[in-house]
Amino acid sequence: EDDTEWITVKGAHIPIKKGENKDEVVKSFLAKQGGGEKKKTDKPSGSLSNQSEGELIKSIKAGSKDFKDWYRSEKNEKEYAEIERRNKEVPKPKRPEGAGGTIFQDDPNAISKYETKIKYLEDVGDYWKKITKFPARDYHTRPTQLGDAKYYEMSNNSANLNTTRKQLAKVKTRKESGATLERKVTYKGGKPRFYYKENPKEGTSETINFDGIFDNVLNALRKETK
Repeated sequence: EDDTEWITVKGAHIPIKKGENKDEVVKSFLAKQGGGEKKKTDKPSGSLSNQSEGELIKSIKAGSKDFKDWYRSEKNEKEYAEIERRNKEVPKPKRPEGAGGTIFQDDPNAISKYETKIKYLEDVGDYWKKITKFPARDYHTRPTQLGDAKYYEMSNNSANLNTTRKQLAKVKTRKESGATLERKVTYKGGKPRFYYKENPKEGTSETINFDGIFDNVLNALRKETK
């Protein structure tokens, strides 16, 4: 008596002999046909969530060294979208009170305000370092896509940070020297504006004009008497 059982899998008839495990036989058959179950360690087909940022960028470049081939398109839209999704998960630093707006040089709290602003700009710089930059710039989405905005935001923040540090150093130097600022009105461009004239501490011979040029009065007098 033949105890063989025949079953149909994907249009093929396969025998299940007595004592054999039906599931194992089917699994073995599918594996030979290339349709077997994938190992748990295999990445799901089409899944991008398990890929690193480097792998996503590599996929966008697709082996090409020409940056024109890296532009955002239908073939790499999913990779670009995944990079941006991760970028938006990076927590952005909150602007503290006193870190925004104009800081006037004659403000008695100028030093503390500059220090607060510098700390904030440093945090902003660290934030942008964590953002993954798109392989190619997309000028159409720049205002809304962090991966594209990183190109210019990093540069702007760095320039702003350097300027603020210089302004802080100037205020500290002035405070140490005992000099004071005097606001002077000007009508450049037909509109009333003000500029600073820096007056040295009483007893010194040096006057500093608002444009930062040093005019040593004592030396000037000596030259005139020669």
